[in-house]
Amino acid sequence: MSTQPRILIVDDEPNIRDLLSTSLRFAGFAIRA
Repeated sequence: MSTQPRILIVDDEPNIRDLLSTSLRFAGFAIRA
């Protein structure tokens, strides 16, 4: 079981999705985009 907080990112702009994913992953979140 993961102890990392998880975030689902949904956006129709790939650049925004990638930026948010990278930033939040760096902050310690497990990301699914």
